[in-house]
Amino acid sequence: VILRKFLDRGWLNGDQYRERVQNWLAALTASSSSGGNYYATQATYLGQKYLRAAFQAFEDGRIDDFQLADFLGVKGSSLDRLEQYAWE
Repeated sequence: VILRKFLDRGWLNGDQYRERVQNWLAALTASSSSGGNYYATQATYLGQKYLRAAFQAFEDGRIDDFQLADFLGVKGSSLDRLEQYAWE
C-alpha cells in the first residue's frame, strides 16, 4: 500500500515501483518457505528453566514420559529433539 501511494504521488516511477515490489515478493517467498525451527520455538516459548526442570523431574523418575510430554505440550516423539534445547 505504501509503495502504491508513493507511485501515485510521483515519489517513485513505474520501474522503481515494480523493482521494489519484486524484491518484497522475493523476500516474502523466501521467509515463508523456511517455516522456522519448531523445537527452537517451543524451547524459547517454554523457557530454558522450565525445560530443565521438566526434564530433570523425568530423569529423577518423578514423572513419566507421558506426563513430561503433557507438561511441555508436545508429542512423546518430540521429547528427544526438544531435550537438546534444555541443556544448551
